[in-house]
This record gives sequence, structure tokens and C-alpha cells, in this order.
Amino acid sequence: MKITTIKKFLYLAILLMAITAFFHVLSYFPSLRTSSSLMIFLTVVSVFPTFAAAIKSIKKYTAKSDPRKIWSKALKGTPAVLKRMTWFVIAYCFFNFFYSLFYLNGGLSPEKVDGKYVLEYQGKVVKEITEEEYYEHKAYVFRGMQSYFNSLRLPCLVLLIN
Repeated sequence: MKITTIKKFLYLAILLMAITAFFHVLSYFPSLRTSSSLMIFLTVVSVFPTFAAAIKSIKKYTAKSDPRKIWSKALKGTPAVLKRMTWFVIAYCFFNFFYSLFYLNGGLSPEKVDGKYVLEYQGKVVKEITEEEYYEHKAYVFRGMQSYFNSLRLPCLVLLIN
């Protein structure tokens, strides 16, 4: 059985989605300290293979049809349950993005300045926090950013599954 390039990208996309979902769940446990800047970077970079494969997979629909009907044709064989689940997860991701970054963090960024843990706003120290609170706020930032990128990755993954 020959595995096509699109299928390879699909498997890679599923693997990356599973890994980022795993770290998303871990962000609910800030004491594990898995919310590093490197993980945010990897989450961002891992979106691109999924985008590239999704664009390639719908290419066959773009040449022959009206551009307004591309999505309906591309999603024609997708099960209704998968479509509903996608909308639910996207809604969760957007809620989580705003809730984590603006409500839980108050729009502030956790930073380490001169050996102290602080919350900053545009480079100005707003308040000093404990090390435990610092990692909690880092987890909020990580969860919010990861939610955003997962909401971008998921529709592409649905296109690839179809």
C-alpha cells in the first residue's frame, strides 16, 4: 500500500494535534511547569504542515468550481458529528483564549525581573508575585495561545480527514 504525501501530512497533523492537546491538558496543572516559551513556539510552527496539507487537499476543488462553493464541496463527505465537534472545539478554543489571557491574567504578562517574579503590562511592573503564581500565570498564557492555534489547526485537520 502506497502512502501518499497528503496522507503523510494527515498523519503528521494528527500527531501534532495530539501532542498539543496533551500539553494543553498539562497546562491545567501549572506545578508541572510544562508551559515554556519553547512549547508556544512549537505549537505555532506545528500549524504550518497542517495548513499546507489542507491547502493542497482542496486544490482539486478550486480549479473546476465556483469559489463560493469550495467549502461545501470539500466538506461534502464529512460526518455531521465531526462537523459539530469541530464547532464545539473552536468555540471552546476562542472562549479559553479570551478567558485565559484577559480574565485570569488580567491582560498582564508573567516575567522574571532581577530575580523576582512579577506581572507586567507593556514592560511596566504591575505587581510582584510568588514563584507558584508565576508558573500559574505562565500556564494561563500558554493555554490561551495554544487554544488560538488549535482553533486554526482543527478545520484544516477536518479537511484532511475528509
